[in-house]
Amino acid sequence: MMRFLLSGLLLSVSPMALAQEPAAWDIEIPAEAASIGDSSLSARDEAPDSVWPLRISPELSAMAAGQRLAVPMPDGQSLDGQVVTNRQTSWGGRHLQIDFGAPGQGVLMHIGLNATYGRIWTGQGEFVIQPGSTGGLVLQTAPDEPLFDDGLADTRMHIRSGISEAQPDGIQAGSDTLDFLYFYDVQMIETHGWGLPDLAATDIGNLETALTQSGVPLSSDLTQLQFMDVAVDYPSDDLLTDLYDRSGVFTGLQARIDSLGVDVLSLNRVYDSNRENFCGLGYVHDPTSNFTGRSHINVCHNGLTLAHETGHNMGLAHGIETDGTSGSPVDWARGFRIDSANSDGGIFTSVMAYGSGRVPQYSDPTVECPERGSVCGIPLDPADSSVGSYSTEALRRYAVGFPAQAVPNKRLRSSVLPTSRFVTTGNAATAFMTVINPNQVDGTNCIIEHHGPYRDSFSYQRTDPNTNALVGDANTSVTIPAGGFQTFLISLTPGADVSGVRFAPYASCDNVPMAAVSPGLNTVDLGADAAAGPDIIALNATLGNTGIVDVPDGRRGVFSVATINLGGAGDVTVSAQSLDPALPATGEVCQTDAGGVCLASPAASLTLNVGPNETPTFGVFVRTNHVTPFSARQRFQFRLEVNGIVRGSTSVAVRDQGPIVPPAATAHAFAVTAFEEASGALSSHVSGYYDRFEIVSQPTLGTVELNGSTGFYSYTAGSLGGSDSFTYRAGNPSGWSAPVAASVTVNALPLPVVSAFTLPDDTGGTFQVDLDDHADNSIKIDRFVLTSVPPATHSFDPLTGIINITLPADPGSVSFQFAGENQSGRGNAVTGAVDVVAYDICAPSNITRSRLQRRLEEIEVNTFGSVSMAEAEMLGTTLCMTETGREAGQFIRFRNTSRSIQVLISLDNTEYDIYMANDGATNWEAIFPMCKTPGQNRLSAC
Repeated sequence: MMRFLLSGLLLSVSPMALAQEPAAWDIEIPAEAASIGDSSLSARDEAPDSVWPLRISPELSAMAAGQRLAVPMPDGQSLDGQVVTNRQTSWGGRHLQIDFGAPGQGVLMHIGLNATYGRIWTGQGEFVIQPGSTGGLVLQTAPDEPLFDDGLADTRMHIRSGISEAQPDGIQAGSDTLDFLYFYDVQMIETHGWGLPDLAATDIGNLETALTQSGVPLSSDLTQLQFMDVAVDYPSDDLLTDLYDRSGVFTGLQARIDSLGVDVLSLNRVYDSNRENFCGLGYVHDPTSNFTGRSHINVCHNGLTLAHETGHNMGLAHGIETDGTSGSPVDWARGFRIDSANSDGGIFTSVMAYGSGRVPQYSDPTVECPERGSVCGIPLDPADSSVGSYSTEALRRYAVGFPAQAVPNKRLRSSVLPTSRFVTTGNAATAFMTVINPNQVDGTNCIIEHHGPYRDSFSYQRTDPNTNALVGDANTSVTIPAGGFQTFLISLTPGADVSGVRFAPYASCDNVPMAAVSPGLNTVDLGADAAAGPDIIALNATLGNTGIVDVPDGRRGVFSVATINLGGAGDVTVSAQSLDPALPATGEVCQTDAGGVCLASPAASLTLNVGPNETPTFGVFVRTNHVTPFSARQRFQFRLEVNGIVRGSTSVAVRDQGPIVPPAATAHAFAVTAFEEASGALSSHVSGYYDRFEIVSQPTLGTVELNGSTGFYSYTAGSLGGSDSFTYRAGNPSGWSAPVAASVTVNALPLPVVSAFTLPDDTGGTFQVDLDDHADNSIKIDRFVLTSVPPATHSFDPLTGIINITLPADPGSVSFQFAGENQSGRGNAVTGAVDVVAYDICAPSNITRSRLQRRLEEIEVNTFGSVSMAEAEMLGTTLCMTETGREAGQFIRFRNTSRSIQVLISLDNTEYDIYMANDGATNWEAIFPMCKTPGQNRLSAC
């Protein structure tokens, strides 16, 4: 079944309304529209799998928790977002969570070294951000995953009898981190290329966010990436069995699992419908058992499949609403889903359940769900816990510090020199690499790996650190002594043109996790093309040759750079900048003479022509905006670029010599409605270095909660309007700022406002309306009430506001009265009426999905089970509509006075995708599929 994007006007605001907020990204939206009679329907609504080029804002990586921003969407509107998390990862990127203010809606994204991946949950559907097929980034409708199809169950594989559990081999237990060994195959490289490590970090990061979002004190970490050499057509379920049995390509793996300290083994492939009918499989392990190397397979990435399968590994089952399954070691260790007639698959789907819109949250009955007053789980009843659905509590009790959970050794540390190469395509790019073992045990079987394209052309060989001479054989593992280091020469030959790639060679040992990635320290800006051009080796010189630039208090630090151009001639732009948002440093550069004197005044950048073998030298001057603690991972980079592509670079660490002083905070004000919450970032009102926040005095009309590390606050207003305030301060190890006030204007909560309506529908049918569509959505509504019920059989959900009425066989009128309620009381009641008109097969005016679907279900079709253009034409003419255009093999468009219909042929030839709109609509008002079944002569709802 395919999901479609509808107009998103209710949950979005205009660009003007968010003009003061920075935008997360820019979207290229086609200006052209397809005309349909007097209405104009956007071309982007015509195809369900539309793709929009997207450019991430450079400021996004630096946005603090609590900061508000605009999130542009394809309908031209922007959603109001708030950064919840922005954390640096061990893989050189940043993982962000953005909240839209409605349960289950927001963004998860990873901005990586070479690729950005993200998933967006909105009230109108899901979208993904990923690399485009021709470069850059794209935003597109999220693909349907097999686990959402009722015919393709996610077969969970349990521990089989007769197989003994593995035992931990002397590894300390009780960690609160799930350490992953992330396997991948050749298709993963072919599909994701240089972004493969970024995709792995995305999968692991989404799990981390789901755990954090659910209040589970577990984290997740990518301990090791590992290539698995398996045939593309080898069945994925058999591969998972091999992993469990430690057979095939996994023979002998258990020893490494235990020595490395791995908790979860994750097999990762690209989804292939000819090979698997699932998104993932996972063994359901009892987290209280002494079992190492819990395992699963994941073929659907940039989402929550890895989090789902890891949940199985931690004892969680799908849940009562999904398949009735129970978890381990307790029944209530399972997911949860809320189904609703007005949604496709459910209005809430936790990580462990199946259904549309699965969100990054494990079930928890103490947490609010999307619909008013509902909860995201089933609480534990001491009398009958078998009906509970409380996966967060199960994880808290049994999966945190489980018996076999290991604590790996400290990561290796590494650096490369030079940090950029640009070569002629087909030639080797080389660099020197130093690997340090910071542990008190020897690192065994230590190697250097490349997890990306042209891996077969990658090699490494140890060198003599005194002479750089090669030692021993290439691609041979070594032992790195405890507290010692080893130097290597690494080489990679790009087989095709490469541009703008940040290549990270990964060092790892059998018993020591691979080194974390620090851009500019252990990465190589890599490029290759036929023309080559400048390939500049840059080496920095700091005072004392420490690689650290000391910045005097209130002044600027300096370092020099010597270069040699190993490539061809070209104009290069020289500049220097911080590579880390946490390092508030800026730089100026100048070219120097043989004596180190600037040839011109230092500037933010300069351009010069560099010929082959030329050796220009430069001075770099560094200033910091304020004093911060020293971190060698925070790099300040000198770079030479050609048309924005790095052709030479070197980086240093920056150390302030001045003392750290308390930050300065400024007062601010905001407004909130009674009973509601307002949140924000205190860090937005602080200057200088800070690492802690504190509430000094509490508010009187409401309450405030504060994250003392990030400054993210949430103020909850009481029932009364008026003026309120709280005071806070920001600090660092040197002291606190002066307390300042956050002034709050609390506006009274108005009563709900609803509007009367009269809508037509057909005799003998079922009328459905969402009362939310007839309410002022700017005013909070907790529930709806029927003050007088319709004189017919009906059902009513006060939380969703959806009422279904069985209409009489004769024309007439059916009416009822309704009102909205919130914490201030009940608003005025109004009348909702149904004008019941005689049914006939022609498409009616004021067309709705239910009215159109009823008619389509009554039209006789062939029994072949496949769709065709001829039959699509027959559907339109039977509905008394006139064809207005077609695209052979794709769609036919029809019109009849005030309504428009488009019948689209599905890609798998088993369903028609129906688009409908009334006169004056600028977007399709409903998009839904109608399926064909072999042997049946009627269409049915998919």
